[in-house]
Amino acid sequence: MTLRKVTHFVAGGAAAGILNYLLAPDEKKRVVELSDPLAYGTLNNYGTQQGVALRSNWFRGVCDLINEPDLWPWLSGHIGLPILQNYQNLECDGDYVVWVGQSVDEQLMLRALCSVLPEQSLFLADVTTGKLSKDTMPIVGACSTEELTTVIPIPLDIFQQVKLAKEWDSLLVNRDMVRTWNGSAIVSHDETFFDAALLAAIGPRVCLAAVVIGRVLGDYVGQVGDTFLCYRLRVLILRKIVRSVGEGPFFKRQLSLVL
Repeated sequence: MTLRKVTHFVAGGAAAGILNYLLAPDEKKRVVELSDPLAYGTLNNYGTQQGVALRSNWFRGVCDLINEPDLWPWLSGHIGLPILQNYQNLECDGDYVVWVGQSVDEQLMLRALCSVLPEQSLFLADVTTGKLSKDTMPIVGACSTEELTTVIPIPLDIFQQVKLAKEWDSLLVNRDMVRTWNGSAIVSHDETFFDAALLAAIGPRVCLAAVVIGRVLGDYVGQVGDTFLCYRLRVLILRKIVRSVGEGPFFKRQLSLVL
């Protein structure tokens, strides 16, 4: 690393928060949070006007179905990662560091950046190379500031960048709607991938929606968010596979399987 300005790319608010706290005293370091949930939804023609429209329509429908009217106005500004235009159209004014761990969103972000910024030299800060507590999930936002200070960014060579960029580009022609990280590669799935886990979490009993979603999140740490699981439960209810009882917030509903 040099003494030039350093831009740190992270996926999600938790990672941005902890890194901003860590780097706050240094005016030459800035944190860029990428908030488009790349693990689900269409990626066809991602980054183009057509691709943004397709992805926006899908997410708007998800927000409507799960009855989260405040989610779409916030999410709409992040679809397609428009913030990257600020770094794509200008000459590099410093070093770019990409923070990743074993989260699918982090791994997808890395590949997207390699594709969108092909002429920039990137440094990789992989938290799995740091000194983490045995109880710490190897995800950037789950690490403490002390643990993050043990992570040494290393330069990505051009062959790695090209390989990762090609992996991203291959996802843009894949019609699957869900992506997970198996520890060494991105794996694509259809939209129903987590349905079996949700049904197993309900089991033969009546169960709170929050408990069901929490169980699946625990089984797939860093692989899916509660918004997508809530959406799939709504779909299962509409298809009369799951029964929902109660009013008010969805997370407080009682769920059971339709026999």
